[in-house]
Amino acid sequence: MAASESRARERMTLEEFRALNESDEYLLELDDGVLIREPRPKRPHGTAVILLGRHLAEYALEHGGIVTTETGIVLQEDPPRVYGPDLSCYREDPVAYGDRSGWITRAPDLVVEVISPSNRAADLKRKIGRYFEAGTAEVWIVYPESRSLEVHRPDGRIRALTGEEAVTSEILPGFRLAVSEIFRF
Repeated sequence: MAASESRARERMTLEEFRALNESDEYLLELDDGVLIREPRPKRPHGTAVILLGRHLAEYALEHGGIVTTETGIVLQEDPPRVYGPDLSCYREDPVAYGDRSGWITRAPDLVVEVISPSNRAADLKRKIGRYFEAGTAEVWIVYPESRSLEVHRPDGRIRALTGEEAVTSEILPGFRLAVSEIFRF
């Protein structure tokens, strides 16, 4: 089901969303009370997530942070907004920012979204804006098909990188990784 089709559905509360039983068929998010169902990703997506996630996790562990994958993050309670980014990077462990469901209630410092064929540009742009509204400092968008990566900043700056160009971060001092390392498949 395309994201636009799911937007036509009824709105739900945060409690109703918590009660859903996620199936193996879809990843679920909640955007202003609207259920968003995304198909499970394919191999290029998953491989890019794990390769980039490994490097971010090593960096985070050395610097007192933490990286999560597809963890429910409550960006807003009313209307409810719960996203599950491919990777979320926190400069400090967000354990103090959890709720009774185990979801994190604080925006990540860095969000990584790996694009799948089902993702639409307009939905992605909106999602990036939602992360920044919630306090995220950087959003990286990874494109497995073109083997490229974009670094988005809240002030509207975007850096597009490919091949041996290195992704660096204004919020992760010293982090440096050739984009080609994300696509070793």
